[in-house]
Amino acid sequence: MWGDGKLELTGEGDLERKVFAFEGNATNVPCEQVLNDNWAKRVTGQLSSDFVVESNAGESYAKGKLKVDNAVLTALPVLDALAAYADTRRFRVLDLNEATADWRWKKGEITLENLILSSEGLVRLEGNLVIRDKELDGMFRFGIAPGTLASIPGAETDVFVPGEKGLLWTNVRVTGSADDPKEDLTERLIAAAGLRMFEELPGTRQKVLKFSKALLGDSPEETVLKGVEAIEKGVEVIEKTEGIVREARDILKSEGGLLEGILGGRKKEEKKDGE
Repeated sequence: MWGDGKLELTGEGDLERKVFAFEGNATNVPCEQVLNDNWAKRVTGQLSSDFVVESNAGESYAKGKLKVDNAVLTALPVLDALAAYADTRRFRVLDLNEATADWRWKKGEITLENLILSSEGLVRLEGNLVIRDKELDGMFRFGIAPGTLASIPGAETDVFVPGEKGLLWTNVRVTGSADDPKEDLTERLIAAAGLRMFEELPGTRQKVLKFSKALLGDSPEETVLKGVEAIEKGVEVIEKTEGIVREARDILKSEGGLLEGILGGRKKEEKKDGE
Protein backbone atom coordinates (compact mmCIF):
# COMPACT_ATOMS: atom_id res chain seq x y z
CA MET A 1 0.00 0.00 0.00
CA TRP A 2 1.04 3.63 -0.54
CA GLY A 3 3.65 2.83 -3.14
CA ASP A 4 6.44 0.86 -1.49
CA GLY A 5 4.70 0.80 1.89
CA LYS A 6 3.50 -2.30 3.68
CA LEU A 7 0.53 -2.75 6.04
CA GLU A 8 0.06 -5.73 8.34
CA LEU A 9 -3.06 -6.35 10.48
CA THR A 10 -4.27 -9.06 12.79
CA GLY A 11 -7.38 -9.15 14.95
CA GLU A 12 -11.02 -10.13 15.23
CA GLY A 13 -14.46 -8.56 15.28
CA ASP A 14 -18.21 -8.95 15.38
CA LEU A 15 -19.76 -6.73 12.73
CA GLU A 16 -23.31 -7.14 14.01
CA ARG A 17 -22.36 -5.93 17.49
CA LYS A 18 -19.93 -3.37 16.07
CA VAL A 19 -17.13 -4.74 18.20
CA PHE A 20 -13.65 -5.30 16.88
CA ALA A 21 -10.00 -5.12 17.86
CA PHE A 22 -6.84 -5.41 15.83
CA GLU A 23 -3.21 -4.46 15.93
CA GLY A 24 -0.62 -4.02 13.24
CA ASN A 25 2.01 -1.81 11.73
CA ALA A 26 2.67 0.25 8.66
CA THR A 27 6.24 0.38 7.36
CA ASN A 28 8.25 2.08 4.65
CA VAL A 29 5.40 4.44 3.72
CA PRO A 30 6.69 7.39 1.62
CA CYS A 31 5.74 10.64 3.34
CA GLU A 32 4.48 12.15 0.09
CA GLN A 33 1.86 9.39 -0.10
CA VAL A 34 0.14 10.41 3.12
CA LEU A 35 0.83 14.16 3.50
CA ASN A 36 -1.24 16.98 2.03
CA ASP A 37 -0.20 18.61 -1.24
CA ASN A 38 1.85 21.41 0.35
CA TRP A 39 3.95 19.16 2.57
CA ALA A 40 4.32 16.39 0.00
CA LYS A 41 6.58 18.77 -1.92
CA ARG A 42 8.68 19.64 1.12
CA VAL A 43 9.05 16.49 3.20
CA THR A 44 10.78 13.28 2.21
CA GLY A 45 11.37 10.14 4.21
CA GLN A 46 9.78 6.83 5.11
CA LEU A 47 7.06 6.76 7.75
CA SER A 48 6.36 3.76 9.96
CA SER A 49 4.00 3.19 12.88
CA ASP A 50 2.73 0.38 15.03
CA PHE A 51 -0.85 0.72 16.27
CA VAL A 52 -3.76 -0.78 18.14
CA VAL A 53 -7.39 -0.10 17.15
CA GLU A 54 -10.43 -1.04 19.22
CA SER A 55 -14.15 -0.39 18.87
CA ASN A 56 -17.05 -1.22 21.15
CA ALA A 57 -20.63 -0.31 20.27
CA GLY A 58 -19.45 2.28 17.78
CA GLU A 59 -16.94 3.96 20.13
CA SER A 60 -13.51 3.62 18.54
CA TYR A 61 -10.02 4.61 19.52
CA ALA A 62 -6.52 3.99 18.24
CA LYS A 63 -3.00 4.51 19.51
CA GLY A 64 0.55 3.85 18.44
CA LYS A 65 4.04 5.19 17.95
CA LEU A 66 5.30 6.64 14.70
CA LYS A 67 8.66 7.62 13.32
CA VAL A 68 10.04 8.98 10.07
CA ASP A 69 13.34 7.61 8.78
CA ASN A 70 15.65 9.64 6.52
CA ALA A 71 13.44 12.70 7.05
CA VAL A 72 14.45 15.81 5.12
CA LEU A 73 12.66 19.17 5.17
CA THR A 74 13.27 21.33 2.11
CA ALA A 75 12.16 24.80 0.98
CA LEU A 76 9.96 25.49 3.98
CA PRO A 77 9.20 29.20 4.52
CA VAL A 78 10.07 28.97 8.21
CA LEU A 79 13.44 27.38 7.38
CA ASP A 80 14.16 30.10 4.83
CA ALA A 81 13.36 32.72 7.46
CA LEU A 82 15.68 31.11 10.01
CA ALA A 83 18.39 30.90 7.36
CA ALA A 84 18.00 34.62 6.65
CA TYR A 85 18.12 35.64 10.33
CA ALA A 86 21.07 33.36 11.08
CA ASP A 87 22.89 34.24 7.83
CA THR A 88 23.40 30.57 7.03
CA ARG A 89 22.13 28.03 4.51
CA ARG A 90 21.96 25.23 7.07
CA PHE A 91 18.21 25.72 7.55
CA ARG A 92 17.23 25.64 3.88
CA VAL A 93 17.60 21.85 3.70
CA LEU A 94 17.20 20.32 7.14
CA ASP A 95 18.08 16.67 7.78
CA LEU A 96 16.23 15.27 10.79
CA ASN A 97 18.12 12.64 12.72
CA GLU A 98 15.03 12.03 14.86
CA ALA A 99 11.29 12.40 14.10
CA THR A 100 9.06 10.41 16.46
CA ALA A 101 5.82 10.71 18.44
CA ASP A 102 3.35 8.66 20.45
CA TRP A 103 -0.17 9.21 19.13
CA ARG A 104 -3.73 8.57 20.20
CA TRP A 105 -6.95 9.04 18.27
CA LYS A 106 -10.60 9.09 19.19
CA LYS A 107 -13.50 10.76 17.48
CA GLY A 108 -12.88 14.50 17.37
CA GLU A 109 -9.47 14.39 19.05
CA ILE A 110 -5.86 13.60 18.16
CA THR A 111 -3.12 13.62 20.79
CA LEU A 112 0.61 13.68 20.05
CA GLU A 113 2.82 12.93 23.05
CA ASN A 114 6.58 12.74 23.40
CA LEU A 115 6.89 14.46 20.03
CA ILE A 116 10.51 14.93 18.98
CA LEU A 117 11.77 16.67 15.85
CA SER A 118 15.53 17.06 15.85
CA SER A 119 18.35 18.12 13.58
CA GLU A 120 21.36 17.29 15.68
CA GLY A 121 23.30 20.31 16.89
CA LEU A 122 20.95 22.77 15.19
CA VAL A 123 17.30 22.66 16.34
CA ARG A 124 15.15 20.38 18.49
CA LEU A 125 11.45 20.40 19.36
CA GLU A 126 10.00 18.32 22.20
CA GLY A 127 6.50 18.26 23.65
CA ASN A 128 2.83 17.38 23.44
CA LEU A 129 -0.07 18.62 21.31
CA VAL A 130 -3.81 17.98 21.49
CA ILE A 131 -6.00 18.75 18.48
CA ARG A 132 -9.61 18.74 19.65
CA ASP A 133 -12.17 19.60 16.97
CA LYS A 134 -9.47 21.75 15.31
CA GLU A 135 -8.72 23.56 18.60
CA LEU A 136 -5.06 23.38 19.63
CA ASP A 137 -3.51 22.94 23.06
CA GLY A 138 0.21 22.27 23.02
CA MET A 139 3.29 22.81 25.15
CA PHE A 140 6.78 22.38 23.69
CA ARG A 141 10.42 22.84 24.54
CA PHE A 142 12.24 24.46 21.65
CA GLY A 143 16.02 24.25 21.41
CA ILE A 144 18.30 26.12 19.02
CA ALA A 145 22.03 26.28 18.44
CA PRO A 146 23.72 29.24 20.16
CA GLY A 147 24.05 32.21 17.83
CA THR A 148 20.98 31.37 15.74
CA LEU A 149 18.97 34.37 17.00
CA ALA A 150 21.88 36.66 17.79
CA SER A 151 20.36 39.35 15.55
CA ILE A 152 17.41 39.77 17.95
CA PRO A 153 18.52 41.61 21.14
CA GLY A 154 17.82 39.64 24.29
CA ALA A 155 16.58 36.53 22.47
CA GLU A 156 19.45 34.26 23.49
CA THR A 157 19.81 35.60 27.03
CA ASP A 158 16.34 36.57 28.26
CA VAL A 159 14.06 34.17 26.34
CA PHE A 160 16.30 31.13 25.78
CA VAL A 161 18.53 29.59 28.44
CA PRO A 162 21.47 27.15 28.07
CA GLY A 163 20.55 23.49 28.48
CA GLU A 164 21.28 19.95 27.42
CA LYS A 165 22.67 18.88 24.06
CA GLY A 166 24.57 22.17 23.78
CA LEU A 167 21.41 24.08 22.78
CA LEU A 168 19.56 27.12 24.08
CA TRP A 169 16.03 26.26 25.25
CA THR A 170 12.70 27.93 25.83
CA ASN A 171 9.09 26.82 26.35
CA VAL A 172 6.51 27.50 23.65
CA ARG A 173 2.73 27.36 24.18
CA VAL A 174 0.56 26.69 21.13
CA THR A 175 -3.16 27.54 21.25
CA GLY A 176 -5.84 28.79 18.88
CA SER A 177 -7.25 26.68 16.08
CA ALA A 178 -5.98 24.82 13.05
CA ASP A 179 -7.15 27.73 10.93
CA ASP A 180 -5.70 30.39 13.25
CA PRO A 181 -2.87 28.93 15.39
CA LYS A 182 -1.29 31.09 18.08
CA GLU A 183 2.01 30.85 19.92
CA ASP A 184 3.52 32.88 22.75
CA LEU A 185 7.15 32.97 21.61
CA THR A 186 6.79 35.92 19.23
CA GLU A 187 5.57 38.38 21.86
CA ARG A 188 8.22 37.23 24.35
CA LEU A 189 10.97 37.85 21.78
CA ILE A 190 9.58 41.32 21.08
CA ALA A 191 9.30 42.12 24.79
CA ALA A 192 12.84 40.90 25.47
CA ALA A 193 14.26 42.98 22.63
CA GLY A 194 12.48 46.09 23.87
CA LEU A 195 13.52 45.53 27.47
CA ARG A 196 17.13 44.93 26.50
CA MET A 197 17.27 48.20 24.54
CA PHE A 198 15.72 50.25 27.34
CA GLU A 199 18.01 48.62 29.87
CA GLU A 200 20.89 50.18 27.96
CA LEU A 201 19.33 53.64 27.86
CA PRO A 202 19.59 54.54 31.61
CA GLY A 203 23.34 53.94 31.60
CA THR A 204 23.64 55.99 28.44
CA ARG A 205 21.57 58.78 30.00
CA GLN A 206 23.81 58.93 33.07
CA LYS A 207 26.87 59.19 30.87
CA VAL A 208 25.23 61.95 28.87
CA LEU A 209 24.49 63.94 32.02
CA LYS A 210 27.89 63.40 33.59
CA PHE A 211 30.18 63.60 30.62
CA SER A 212 28.09 65.62 28.16
CA LYS A 213 30.77 68.07 27.16
CA ALA A 214 33.49 65.47 26.74
CA LEU A 215 31.42 62.86 24.95
CA LEU A 216 28.63 64.55 23.08
CA GLY A 217 29.34 68.19 22.42
CA ASP A 218 30.31 71.61 23.67
CA SER A 219 26.85 72.93 24.52
CA PRO A 220 23.72 71.84 26.42
CA GLU A 221 21.74 72.11 23.18
CA GLU A 222 24.04 69.62 21.48
CA THR A 223 23.81 67.33 24.49
CA VAL A 224 20.02 67.29 24.30
CA LEU A 225 20.05 66.64 20.56
CA LYS A 226 22.51 63.78 20.96
CA GLY A 227 20.38 62.26 23.71
CA VAL A 228 17.26 62.47 21.56
CA GLU A 229 19.13 60.87 18.64
CA ALA A 230 20.29 58.01 20.87
CA ILE A 231 16.75 57.32 22.05
CA GLU A 232 15.39 57.50 18.50
CA LYS A 233 17.99 54.98 17.34
CA GLY A 234 17.00 52.67 20.17
CA VAL A 235 13.35 52.89 19.20
CA GLU A 236 14.24 52.20 15.55
CA VAL A 237 16.09 49.04 16.57
CA ILE A 238 13.13 47.89 18.66
CA GLU A 239 10.69 48.53 15.81
CA LYS A 240 12.95 46.72 13.34
CA THR A 241 13.30 43.74 15.67
CA GLU A 242 9.55 43.60 16.22
CA GLY A 243 9.04 43.58 12.46
CA ILE A 244 11.46 40.68 12.00
CA VAL A 245 9.86 38.57 14.70
CA ARG A 246 6.30 39.26 13.54
CA GLU A 247 7.34 38.37 9.99
CA ALA A 248 8.61 35.02 11.26
CA ARG A 249 5.30 34.44 13.03
CA ASP A 250 3.37 35.23 9.85
CA ILE A 251 5.53 32.76 7.94
CA LEU A 252 4.65 30.07 10.48
CA LYS A 253 0.94 30.71 9.91
CA SER A 254 1.02 31.34 6.16
CA GLU A 255 -0.26 28.98 3.49
CA GLY A 256 2.13 26.03 3.48
CA GLY A 257 3.69 27.26 6.73
CA LEU A 258 4.88 25.05 9.55
CA LEU A 259 1.73 24.97 11.69
CA GLU A 260 -0.62 24.66 8.72
CA GLY A 261 1.42 21.81 7.27
CA ILE A 262 1.55 19.83 10.50
CA LEU A 263 -2.20 20.13 10.96
CA GLY A 264 -2.99 19.29 7.34
CA GLY A 265 -4.72 22.60 6.74
CA ARG A 266 -5.60 23.82 3.30
CA LYS A 267 -6.32 27.27 2.02
CA LYS A 268 -10.00 28.03 2.11
CA GLU A 269 -11.70 28.96 -1.14
CA GLU A 270 -12.52 32.62 -1.32
CA LYS A 271 -16.20 33.36 -1.09
CA LYS A 272 -17.89 35.08 -3.99
CA ASP A 273 -19.79 38.32 -3.53
CA GLY A 274 -23.07 37.71 -1.77
CA GLU A 275 -22.09 34.34 -0.29
